[in-house]
Amino acid sequence: WDGLGYYARARNLQAAARAVVRERRGRFPRTRAEAERLPGVGRYTSGALLAFAFEHPVPALDTNGTRVLSRLFTARRSSSESRMSARLEALAESLIPKGKAWAFNQALMDFGALICTARVPRCDVCPFRSRCRAYARWQRGGQTSGRQP
Repeated sequence: WDGLGYYARARNLQAAARAVVRERRGRFPRTRAEAERLPGVGRYTSGALLAFAFEHPVPALDTNGTRVLSRLFTARRSSSESRMSARLEALAESLIPKGKAWAFNQALMDFGALICTARVPRCDVCPFRSRCRAYARWQRGGQTSGRQP
């Protein structure tokens, strides 16, 4: 468990919870900027907190969601990592249906975990296949690994 970072995550969550109690009188932050000032809280955790707990229209992009959006909407990952992350975050935010932040974020994570997987994506059952840039590139032979996107 230690190698997976679970202990560090638990310590970070505990530190954040203590800060909420001590510095905010038990009131959770309502903006990303406030949430990210808590110890151990970064972009994903702040998005998850606001979207899942408070239904704020913010993305909670984990590895799965990032992969799905990258494959669907970007031709290549040529930008710097931080610039790509910012672009995907803005894209995700624009796609969240009004009042559906929880459902959108959960669906994106689930889709990446079950269909648009890292190693062997299930393009054959993907409802977005006809619009997926990574799939189109793979079909044209633009991927050197020989496997699907």
